[in-house]
Amino acid sequence: MNTGTLAICDNDSEYVSRLANYIRNRHGTVFRVISFTRVEALKEYLKKESITIALISPELMFENIENENIQNIIILSSGTVSLEYETYPAVYKYQSTENILQKISDCYRRDNQVEEVKVLGKAAQIIGIYSPACNEENTVFSITLGAMLARKSSVLYINLEEFSVFEKLLNTRCAKDLSDLMYYFRQSRESVAIRLHTVICRYKDMDYIPPLLYSEDLRKIKTEEWINLIKKISELGLYDRIIVDTGNMVENIFELLDICDKVYMPVNTGWINTMKASVYEEFLLKSEKEELLEKTKKIFIPEISTESFSENYLENQLEGKLGVVIKKELEEVA
Repeated sequence: MNTGTLAICDNDSEYVSRLANYIRNRHGTVFRVISFTRVEALKEYLKKESITIALISPELMFENIENENIQNIIILSSGTVSLEYETYPAVYKYQSTENILQKISDCYRRDNQVEEVKVLGKAAQIIGIYSPACNEENTVFSITLGAMLARKSSVLYINLEEFSVFEKLLNTRCAKDLSDLMYYFRQSRESVAIRLHTVICRYKDMDYIPPLLYSEDLRKIKTEEWINLIKKISELGLYDRIIVDTGNMVENIFELLDICDKVYMPVNTGWINTMKASVYEEFLLKSEKEELLEKTKKIFIPEISTESFSENYLENQLEGKLGVVIKKELEEVA
């Protein structure tokens, strides 16, 4: 789903195709992406349709283009920009796609063209993952659940643990993380729709926002801010489900869980974890949090081997005993 049209206009058809396909393949992108390699085709399109952002090379610029149905023009430059187009923002075409997307986002926001984004589809279902035992299986469970859900629907994974091993498990490191998105959100809530696709990364078919690198940042963010951010992303209609993997570092975990449509509580078969889960459930009853208890589903998961790690570790969970448990659960709630 999208909130606007991004047109990539350049006479290099291979470059245009590669850039357009990359952006289209990002589930979180908020733009419908179209491309043009000829001025005539661009003009013909503008007779009937409008373009939110035109990323256009000087070769495809034409007289009075600013009077056409284009809200924003960004020059796609292969070097220096001529004086004729110096009034337009420009981006160097031969750099990483992520940097190009960031430049588009910066220009779009700087021009004060960001409007409140309406819900494009129904709001995303928010699934919370929380276990009072705070065991190491939580994140593995969350990733496996998200990857399995992403086979049939669009999924965004958000990790709010203090010392997350998420990127260690994926053996990757993205340029930006959740702290960057929170910064953008604090600057302008309406910019989240545009900024989101500059932060997200992907594991299999699941989008994710890399977790905060420094736990101190997590401690400084109020629960209300997390709630507002997650709700805002949900309301964009970009995803079917948002998985929030959280621990006890959120200031008020119960307020956060209250906004979730469903909460999974992974519990392994060890007797201590089982007892902690029971104590937690008793606490919810005594604290008059029956609604939270009702939407919380305790999932008994098999022991996950943590003795050794390999590049196929997460893949093995999908196809192994944990995957079987999650698949059964999803079949029951389908």
